[in-house]
This record gives sequence, C-alpha cells and structure tokens, in this order.
Amino acid sequence: MLDDSSRRPRNALFDRLAPVWDRLAGGWGLGPVLARVPDPPAGGVAVDLGGATGRLARRLAARGWRVVVVDPSRPMLRRAAGSGLPALAAGGQALPLADASAALVVVVDALHHMPDIPQVIAEIARVLAPGGRAVLLEPDPRSLVGRLVVAGERLLRMESLILPGELLARLFRQTGLEVALDRRALHLRLVA
Repeated sequence: MLDDSSRRPRNALFDRLAPVWDRLAGGWGLGPVLARVPDPPAGGVAVDLGGATGRLARRLAARGWRVVVVDPSRPMLRRAAGSGLPALAAGGQALPLADASAALVVVVDALHHMPDIPQVIAEIARVLAPGGRAVLLEPDPRSLVGRLVVAGERLLRMESLILPGELLARLFRQTGLEVALDRRALHLRLVA
C-alpha cells in the first residue's frame, strides 16, 4: 500500500502564480477532460478539485453543471470566486462536502500535488453520488513529458508524487470504483 501521508507539498508557488495562472495555463489539458464529462443530470453538482482559478469550472458551468471549486490556494480561489463560482479552501484529503453529493469530480494536473493521495482518492469516492464520475488528468511518469515534469517539480522542490497510471487505477478500484485508463496522450486520463 502507498503511504505518502508524511509528504508536505510546497504549493506556495501557486499562491504567487494566481494573478497570471489563466494566461500561463490557458486551456491546456481541458479538452481531454471535457471530452469525458457527461451532460449534467438535473441539478448535477461538479467538484473541480485542485481547480485553482476555475478555468475548467467555468467551462463546466457553461455546460449546465453546478460547480464548486476546491483548492488550498486562497489567491487562486479569490479569482475563481471573482468569476461567480462557489469556492472552498480545502485540500483533497478532507473535502468539506457531504457524502454522495457530487455527480462529477474533476482533477486536472493536480492530484500529484496533494498530500496523502490514497486519502484524496477515498474522499473522491466518498463524495461521488451513485452513478457519478471522476475524471483525472495526470502526468504519465513513463513518458518523456512526464519525466520532464517530475524533474522540473523536483528542481522546484514541490514534493510532488507523480504515480504510474496502473497504481492510480488500483487505488481507485480499492474504493469500489470502476476505472478506465487512457494513455493515448502524454498525460494519463483516468475515468472512474
């Protein structure tokens, strides 16, 4: 079993990047995630976990989802709230949401920044409603781009933990979720 609960990612960098995050990140990574997001059920709630300024959440809201952005960076969340999105300051290991309250949880390029990844995955499973879906996009540590991300984040001392897709899939399956893993891009896409 993976035990990374003592890891303390240094994410203050994201606080400093908040004013330029949307320009810096642009639409990168959103297309592959949006392609796996179903139409919202009536009143469907989506959680954008590690959602930063809400760049994905805004697109989900435009598609009819009721979206809440969850992120530990208050400067990022201020920008999300400024767009009219509900925003909660929290890490992924203790989501301030009721059990089975979300039809969708999305995590774009953020899971590897969160401490205690098994607990984050358990929390995603806890808040998903029956029939709900989780869609994640993470660097593939076995690809050239993924190895560059690992090296870059190590240089920045971010204490990221980028896991192979098979291990992520196993962790999600241990919560009882069915998983589809897609490796067609330089990043892993996981749908649970």
